[in-house]
Amino acid sequence: MKQDTGKLPERAEELMRVALSSYKATVFWNMRPSMTVSGLKSSARALKTRGDLAATKLADDMLEALHYAP
Repeated sequence: MKQDTGKLPERAEELMRVALSSYKATVFWNMRPSMTVSGLKSSARALKTRGDLAATKLADDMLEALHYAP
């Protein structure tokens, strides 16, 4: 797995952008996650906590893209 402050893999960054654009008003209204590994992890946690079922699936996909990155 990547370092917590490192750059995101391409697929994980793409999913992060989708999450931010789709759930900005409902999930990320009180946070500004960065495009780093730790930002992705906190975003996934927020999506699972405050989001709907689709947000939970997106969070799982984000974490999977991070875990299986080359």
